[in-house]
Amino acid sequence: MRFNDVQDTRKAEVKRVQRNEAVRKMYDECLEKLSAFYNKEKMAVAFGATFTL
Repeated sequence: MRFNDVQDTRKAEVKRVQRNEAVRKMYDECLEKLSAFYNKEKMAVAFGATFTL
């Protein structure tokens, strides 16, 4: 068997892990914004970070 015939079986697993991490990060950001919204805290977003005032 030649090297080109060998398939990398980890490729799908790595993509799934990266996708799960991205979804978890977006979920955490949404929860942070919602908690501040429902607590009626003043927020400011600068440079990708959310600050409460």
